[in-house]
Amino acid sequence: MSLDSAGSAHRRRGIPRVHISDRGRILFNKAAAQMVEGWQQVALAYDAERHRVAIQPLAEAGRNAYPFELRRTALGASIPAKKFFDHFRVSLPRDAEIGIENGCIVLQLSA
Repeated sequence: MSLDSAGSAHRRRGIPRVHISDRGRILFNKAAAQMVEGWQQVALAYDAERHRVAIQPLAEAGRNAYPFELRRTALGASIPAKKFFDHFRVSLPRDAEIGIENGCIVLQLSA
């Protein structure tokens, strides 16, 4: 099997993955970015007890909104959230499991 074939097989699996960078950007791979396609603004909420971040789509920008930016490489998407993580004193970088609850994306942060 050539390298191209192996790479294609890996992408076909389409496993949504999320990572939070040391600069506080929530990074979605291509499969995870498809879950939030069309979103422009989001509200973030943090559950310190369960180490979870909820991401809710918003119809328009508001006080608690963070811009949702597509990465220029088209390999995924990102949300700049450094101030959010600094406010809640979340240590970075972190990996996260991604899920959906009540119309929101929920990130379960790694320990």
